[in-house]
Amino acid sequence: NWPQAAGPHGDWSLRVATEVPTSFNVASGKNVLWTKQLDESGQSGIVVWEDRLFLTILEPYQAETSADNKTSCVRALCLNASSGETIWRYEIESSGTTGYMGGFSDLSSPSPITDGQFVWFTNAGGKMVCLDWQGSLVWERSWRSENEILKPTKAFPFNKQFEPFIVGDTLVHAQPFDRQDGAREAGWHYLYGLDKKTGKEKWISEDALTQYNTPGFSLNALGKPTALIGRGGYHNVPESPAGFSMIDLQDGKSLWQSAAAEPADTALSNACFNERFAVWMSENDNRLTVLNSQN
Repeated sequence: NWPQAAGPHGDWSLRVATEVPTSFNVASGKNVLWTKQLDESGQSGIVVWEDRLFLTILEPYQAETSADNKTSCVRALCLNASSGETIWRYEIESSGTTGYMGGFSDLSSPSPITDGQFVWFTNAGGKMVCLDWQGSLVWERSWRSENEILKPTKAFPFNKQFEPFIVGDTLVHAQPFDRQDGAREAGWHYLYGLDKKTGKEKWISEDALTQYNTPGFSLNALGKPTALIGRGGYHNVPESPAGFSMIDLQDGKSLWQSAAAEPADTALSNACFNERFAVWMSENDNRLTVLNSQN
């Protein structure tokens, strides 16, 4: 099973006892069980649970109805892993729109998550849904994009490199904070810990992150579930200071925060850490930063 973008362990790895294929060739059919023509493009990853595959594509383009070559809808798909047959599909509308075949990311870019009983899909324009194994809606959650909050006259979904993930009964998701509480900044992105069964907020992280960043997370590197989140990037992202924070995924508290060497530094690369070190690469000059992951 590959239940989320970063796999079952959250580190993009899978450990198996048997030998698996390592080379594939669609032209010759080598190690290819089937291929399937999808109804539209999509940028999400594919997650796997036993005999089912889950992925997200954009709403199929229709010239007469797709105004300005844009859409606000994505289509969640459940496929039979053995044949590619579509078992069910579900349309997810959002308040934001993007074009087809986006050069960076589009509404379909976040990967689904599953635990073998439910599946969670995200429309990057501002909606997450929980579906049961039969494809029926359990709950949905909507939010406003950063630009809707900070620049409503120029509202559009921000580029999405963030991938939601699951830790126990908690979905970890990123969205802009849309109110004032004296501790967080409206329009900045934060991690949200959501109850997977209801979609209700359990916690919101103390520190912000930039949506350019895909946090690395671990269930046990620091003796408990933690994530390393980053701030800094192009197009005047508001979250500051540039740098990284280690977040306790049990309550959203910040274990530590580190500022980057340069105020305009980037946090675009995936951050990695283990029980000793936390590392990331600055895109501007290929500078490697290494920290003590404990503090």
